[in-house]
Amino acid sequence: MRDYLKTGTAVFFALLAFLVSAYGVDDKLAQNYPSVAPYTFLIPLAMLAVTGLMVLSLVVHLIISVFERLQRIWGTSLRNTTVSKCAFSDLPVIHRLATEKVGDVSDLAQTQALYNHNKDCFRKIVDVKTQAVIGYFCVVPLTNKGVTQVQERNLLSGTVDLDNFAKRFAKGSSVYIGSIAGANTKGAAAAVEQLKLFLMNKDCLKAFARPMTKHGVRLVKNYGFAPVSTHDRVETGVFVYKIRQI
Repeated sequence: MRDYLKTGTAVFFALLAFLVSAYGVDDKLAQNYPSVAPYTFLIPLAMLAVTGLMVLSLVVHLIISVFERLQRIWGTSLRNTTVSKCAFSDLPVIHRLATEKVGDVSDLAQTQALYNHNKDCFRKIVDVKTQAVIGYFCVVPLTNKGVTQVQERNLLSGTVDLDNFAKRFAKGSSVYIGSIAGANTKGAAAAVEQLKLFLMNKDCLKAFARPMTKHGVRLVKNYGFAPVSTHDRVETGVFVYKIRQI
């Protein structure tokens, strides 16, 4: 209703400005009242300015309305997903998704070895309606050796060294976000939201990450990750996020 009112008001002032100009109201005022002649040009300008402001207000309001509607739709989509621990049988599906969306990932055998080392580090995002896996994330707790390795950029060199990763999560531990991806937009968004909850629920202190995709780069920028080294670039460096600052 408010949109219609604003539209009608804007149209009214636009027509009023047109009529003032068309019928020479400003000229007539100048003839009848010579003292105001120098200022009569302001009448149509004022009408047009008011009309412009009303139109601008309407456009902004419409943009906000569309954005709010998209947020409601998006929120509904997220409610149609669930997160759960991955079973060993889920790993081939997760690995295919990682290969497709991330690209440079550990092979399936190493992924399975990491899973057997810590079965709590893989989570899958499932579409409630179809029961299809539409996203996942992998977060592994680091040992002291692992923290050193990730800071020195050696964590991902060669085969996966399980000595870098703890077998369980501990309060105040540092973790490494190994990977996160979604099969579609809904899966990617749900994976990000569930990852944030996962990190807070595990009461971790720091999360390290190395963005390997454009989506990963956007995430570290949006969530305030800081480079481990001042010489790091987002596309190649290792970034750390102090979770206690959330």
